[in-house]
Order: sequence, then C-alpha cells, then structure tokens
Amino acid sequence: LKQFFIGFVIFYSLVIISNYFMLYFKEQGLDTTSENQKFINQLLNSGPINFFLLLISTTVLGPIVEELVYRKAAFNLIKNKYAALIISSFVFGIIHALSTEGSFALKLFISIPYITSGFGFGLVYLRSNKNIFVPIAIHAFSNFISIVMSYYFFTLAF
Repeated sequence: LKQFFIGFVIFYSLVIISNYFMLYFKEQGLDTTSENQKFINQLLNSGPINFFLLLISTTVLGPIVEELVYRKAAFNLIKNKYAALIISSFVFGIIHALSTEGSFALKLFISIPYITSGFGFGLVYLRSNKNIFVPIAIHAFSNFISIVMSYYFFTLAF
C-alpha cells in the first residue's frame, strides 16, 4: 500500500508537468489531443453499455496487458534498467499516438504525455523492486480517474 501511494505521487507529479507543457501548446493553437483520447471521448457519449465496456477495458484489461508488456517484458528483455526505462516509455507513448493523423514529428509530440506516463509507471516498477502489481494498480486507478473525470466533463458538464 505504501508503494502504491508513493508511486501514485511520483506518477501524477510527472503527469501534471506533462499536461502543463501540452496545455501551453494547446493555447498556441496546436491540437494536442491524440486519436486515442478522441476515441475515448466519443465512447463516453455513446450510451451506458459503451461507457461500461470502456471502463472495463481501460481500468482492468488495458493496465494489466500494458504493464505486462511495457514493464515486465521490456525490463526482462533489456538488462540495463535505465535503457529499459527509456525504451519502454518511448514505445508505450508512441503506440498510444500512432493512429493520430499527421507527420511522425506530430505523433511524437502528441505522445509526450503517454511517454511521461510510461516513464512514471517504469519508475514505480523499479522503485517497487519490480513488483508488477504496483504499476498495474496505479495504471488502473489513474485510468479510472481519467475516465470518470472525462465522463463528467464531456457528458454531464456540457
């Protein structure tokens, strides 16, 4: 439980920094929303069944699969923990932005919040002595918060 709370603070500190960075560019007129996020926003408005399926896939299935692939497998394949942290964070981020239209540079730019999240999950994984359940729990909880907040802001508040 202690690892979860410490990891949660580390993770969200990085996310807040990343979001302020992206907000600056959004204020400059650049669309910083990934296709991944646009799809989630669309599902939020498409009925209770889709909302439930979205909630299950983003708070249960996604975190388990992604943490097993991007942390457990990557850190087992790449023996240098710092290289594994950087590579797994980058791959995690770019995968989330690949469906975005535009140049590779734009995709890379839009993947910054995801890379930052991947880095946070990787730090938590290392800090918890490679206990995969800690980043899975933080990933699931952060996705849950994101979905509930998005649902509130995109469907109830407007």
